[in-house]
Amino acid sequence: MQENFRLGAPRLHAIFSEYTMMPLCLHAPAKLNLFLAITGRRSDGFHSLVSLAVPLDFGDELELRITDRETGDTRLRVEGEASAAEVPSGPDNLVLRAASAFREASGFARPVEFVLKKRVPVGAGLGGGSSDAVAALRGLNTLAAKDECALDEKTLCALAAKLGADCAFFACGKPAIMRGRGERIEPLNEAAAKRLGGGSLFVCKPAFGVSTAWAYGEMATRAASVEGGDYYVAEAEAERLCGQWLTSGVGAEQPLESLTFNNMESVVFRKYPALPVLAATFRERFGLILRMSGSGSACFAFLPKETRDAAANTALVRQLSECVRELWGPSAFSRVVRVRTGA
Repeated sequence: MQENFRLGAPRLHAIFSEYTMMPLCLHAPAKLNLFLAITGRRSDGFHSLVSLAVPLDFGDELELRITDRETGDTRLRVEGEASAAEVPSGPDNLVLRAASAFREASGFARPVEFVLKKRVPVGAGLGGGSSDAVAALRGLNTLAAKDECALDEKTLCALAAKLGADCAFFACGKPAIMRGRGERIEPLNEAAAKRLGGGSLFVCKPAFGVSTAWAYGEMATRAASVEGGDYYVAEAEAERLCGQWLTSGVGAEQPLESLTFNNMESVVFRKYPALPVLAATFRERFGLILRMSGSGSACFAFLPKETRDAAANTALVRQLSECVRELWGPSAFSRVVRVRTGA
């Protein structure tokens, strides 16, 4: 006898039988920061931000199952096409960190094995590791329910936020505004979320990744240097710009691509000129705005409305992919994605 289970975000597809538990299969979506304004460095060394982030229909897959090994044993195997060799499989992996945190919070002690099928590129600014961690939390919570030690939603989300700012967003599972370090989440209203649905975006990433720690550190260093510069965005201005995504009256038809923003480009583009070169080429050849997601190195562009019904099969997408390979090399990643507007 089989049943499908769905628990929040990401989606869970679980198969139980009376005596045997088959693997839980969880989708861990990637994300894009359609808008990202870093507003300054805080006294604790972290940065404050205002961002509009969206989950995608593209992501990793995480399987987990209870095994017959020692109580409390947790193991992880990483496979898949997206630089699986670059994903740590030891205690630094966010899936294993999530499992450890969940066991401590819930008392769940059964041995569990994870298989992470990695599709989201590493070091891309697409949130793959954070999404995997939240998928692990939700999967473990489903297993723990059978032992009557599952966590409530509020506790689970708080646990996710402790693992990382992007984890708080993935625990929400919907398009949302991120504030603070990224841990303060405000889901978009229905009208704003609806504007994001149905469209397609072209996402691409060069063979190299960008260290998030380096990007934030470099921004802080340059902002504090003698040359100074407008590396940070004033919080009031960040809120004003981000608020344009929420407009429901006059101006609501403003093209979404014109609202994209990321002031981290000011430091990342200096070190990695391949990114602004592709952005300039997209603008000149195709009239598209290419924007970096998060701290990079992945970038994205909204596709014109006339290509959205079958974007993956259009001549434009083929031309964009060819352009990416031409400028970034044959190992560059590219694909068409859509925004997920519901949990």
